[in-house]
This record gives sequence, structure tokens and C-alpha cells, in this order.
Amino acid sequence: MLVFLFSLPILLWFAVLACATLVLTTKTYTVHPDEPEDAKRIYLRIADTKQTWLMRGLYILMVSFVVLFVDIFFYLAAW
Repeated sequence: MLVFLFSLPILLWFAVLACATLVLTTKTYTVHPDEPEDAKRIYLRIADTKQTWLMRGLYILMVSFVVLFVDIFFYLAAW
């Protein structure tokens, strides 16, 4: 149980890195040049997706810091 508790922040940081990687990766989209609304719709969808992954990464990072502080508390309490 302690091994899981002490390794959990690192696992969560890997999840944050995965979220950041999903934000930075590119994808090809087909846009019809005669329809400006199509380009706007695709741009908004891309921005929404990237914002979602950024927020997920932020929430995971905050949880990882809470777990890290709990780990530090347990470590210092063992002294």
C-alpha cells in the first residue's frame, strides 16, 4: 500500500505529460475553402479539444500535489 501511495504522484505526473502531449500533437483536418463557417467550426472544435486536455492535465496535476503532500506528511510522521 505504501509503495502505491509513494509512487502515485509519479504516475499522475506521467498522466499530465500524456495530456500535454495530446495538446501538442497535430492532426490533419479537411476544410472546405468555399465555406468560412466550416473553417470556424473546425477551429473552435480544435480549440475546445485542446482546452479540455489542458484542464484535465491541470486537475490531475493538482491532485498529484495533494497526494505528494500526503506522502510527505506520512514520511515525516514516520520519523
